[in-house]
Amino acid sequence: MAPMRQAVPIDLMRIDAPSREARQLVLFAAGCSVVACAAALAITRWPLPLYPSADFTADAWYVVGFKVVFMLGGALLWLRWRGYRLADVLGRWRPTGLGWLGIGLALGAGVLVNMQHVAPLRDLLRGGAPAGRLVLGAVLALASAAIPEELVFRALLQTRLEKAFNRLTAIGLSTLLFALWHLPSRFLLSSGVEGSAGDLASILMGTGLPVFVVGLVFAAIWDRWRNFSILVALHFAIDVLPALRHAAGGSF
Repeated sequence: MAPMRQAVPIDLMRIDAPSREARQLVLFAAGCSVVACAAALAITRWPLPLYPSADFTADAWYVVGFKVVFMLGGALLWLRWRGYRLADVLGRWRPTGLGWLGIGLALGAGVLVNMQHVAPLRDLLRGGAPAGRLVLGAVLALASAAIPEELVFRALLQTRLEKAFNRLTAIGLSTLLFALWHLPSRFLLSSGVEGSAGDLASILMGTGLPVFVVGLVFAAIWDRWRNFSILVALHFAIDVLPALRHAAGGSF
């Protein structure tokens, strides 16, 4: 069976040194697992929650130290070091009616994935959840999750793996590395649906498998359309309801 036709073939993208850049970004992606583990260990010793009763994904060590400084900052520094502009890796999104429709559909699809959070969130809102926390929860879903993760694992890593190897290898390896960095923090800190801290089997089932499946979807979308805006919209919409529920004081 022939692979789906790509909206933007890899040969049309600027990639100066495919093999070298792929190796560098694989190491960077693997480093995300190490830094995520370091952030989780710091949280166990010196927690810095961004709001009272925040879970670890809203702790400054995780959000600022790992996601913003290391993942996002590291990716932007790599781009500058290699002489790329953001437009070279993200493409140019044109605000057409079809483009906005795609973003709208991505937002709707992402919200549908986590509709089970709507009723509990509604109850928390009726109880007077602080508005500032809700805003912060939404911002974190975008700025510390959707944007840095899609930049590193899809726009940078997957694209260069595809150029250096092939589409299937790019999708598989980038998704595997995407799932792996989630595991150390959950193994050390998680409770609830993502698994229980110290119980590797529950972490693999509660975090590893779902993240791998979702990562495959993200990777397939990037492979087919190379539309960063739609990818970020989908990722944000999947994360935002759980983030808002946590911010409102809920647990699950």
